[in-house]
Amino acid sequence: MRQKFKSIFPTVGIILFVLLIIVALTIVAVNKYWQEPDEADVLTVDDIDLTVGNFDLNNYTWIKAADGKRYKNVVWQTTTASILAGFAADNKAVEKRTEGGWGFDTAVLRREGCLASVGYWVEITQGGKVEKIDTLARLKDILLPIDSANKAVGLVALTTGDLQMRLGVLVGHSAPISDGYLVRAVENNTCGCSTHIPEGVIYKVARDGAVTIVAREIVPIGAGPEICVD
Repeated sequence: MRQKFKSIFPTVGIILFVLLIIVALTIVAVNKYWQEPDEADVLTVDDIDLTVGNFDLNNYTWIKAADGKRYKNVVWQTTTASILAGFAADNKAVEKRTEGGWGFDTAVLRREGCLASVGYWVEITQGGKVEKIDTLARLKDILLPIDSANKAVGLVALTTGDLQMRLGVLVGHSAPISDGYLVRAVENNTCGCSTHIPEGVIYKVARDGAVTIVAREIVPIGAGPEICVD
């Protein structure tokens, strides 16, 4: 019996050693995946997936049929600037977020996530004084009039949750129109019960800061299984 235990012990030791290695590698991989991007990273056009620039407007349903004809030939530009680019340089704008999740009481410009959500707002610094921008009204006070694509994109991205972004840049496009700008973004469809297939959304941003959805991408029926995410 003693001899039998002696022969088993080395095998158990090897198995435990291998398991420890697997656990260690898993922890390293998870930490790498969730690591926040370095604030010193500089985003260039090469960092943006330009394949999204080939979207087909025929795949969108317009809220008003007339808009589909009116905006058929607008010139779209891929978004490459930070969502904070619409602020004046002397504002020294930075985006802040709440810590933790499961709800919070502080006022924010937008929420990301489902039940365990995170809130975002903007802080600007002028003359050494820091101001927290956490309401749509105050944000409009600073950005109006909406006379540039950067302002239009910023107004949408800073106040609308669940849009695809990369290193602080909205994944999408913008186009100037006679009374403002069109902004195309991609909704992740993270929460609720659905197929959770990302879909394109086109917003109209008027010069007075009014934002309305004018078109949505058509997602084929039965494109995937429905899954509920809280």
